[in-house]
Amino acid sequence: MSRLRALFDTSVVLDWMFVNRPQHAEAAELFKAASECRLDAFVTPATLATVFYVAGRVVPRLALAEAMGDIRRLCGIAPQDAAVVDEALRWEESDFEDGLILCAARAAGCDVIVSRDERAFSGFEGAKVDERGCLALL
Repeated sequence: MSRLRALFDTSVVLDWMFVNRPQHAEAAELFKAASECRLDAFVTPATLATVFYVAGRVVPRLALAEAMGDIRRLCGIAPQDAAVVDEALRWEESDFEDGLILCAARAAGCDVIVSRDERAFSGFEGAKVDERGCLALL
């Protein structure tokens, strides 16, 4: 049986990085599942850029580089090429960034998008779950 393929929204990565964020423990479990090859995790280039920007405001550069390296080691990169951008522009997501994530998840063959954003990704063919919901699928 193939492993679950999950695209992590930016909030999930930030939950993992910061212990004071909601659902940090659940996000840490998801990254652990990825490290143990129980889950194929993906992020988008846009998520990496946003995480670097947000975390870089409070995390020292060396620690940030280490965390970004961990993300890169544990997660595949979902494509955000011209085809994904064009599809996102045609998509009916109200938020273009959410459309990019949805279309990247589709291009990467993901089964689920993991996010706490209740309004996003309603048109995704797979499931949209929060961290707890993804853990339940493992």
